[in-house]
Amino acid sequence: MTIVHKSIRGTWEAVDEIELGSGRVLKVSTYKVSSGDIVTTATVLKREGGFLSHMMFQDFSQRLLVSAVRCTEKNVTACHATALMQLGTVRQAIDAHYAKETNVA
Repeated sequence: MTIVHKSIRGTWEAVDEIELGSGRVLKVSTYKVSSGDIVTTATVLKREGGFLSHMMFQDFSQRLLVSAVRCTEKNVTACHATALMQLGTVRQAIDAHYAKETNVA
């Protein structure tokens, strides 16, 4: 379920958290970056206790969309919905990423 809200910086943001199993959660976030663009990222987090953690350069992270439109609730919601249509491809990339991890061990 997508949650659209104003971030602590006062700009619109959209977030989805999707359970992947094995304690992993896919977080899809759409927000404004310092350049003014709206960006959507997909990041895999590990649920440990009541916290979510991400190990840079180890856990999956990918930029899905960059849009040079004004950061309004409507534009953030539209960009987020567009990025969510790529979930099938993203899940394949996640599976491939973590398959490498198990082949190395």
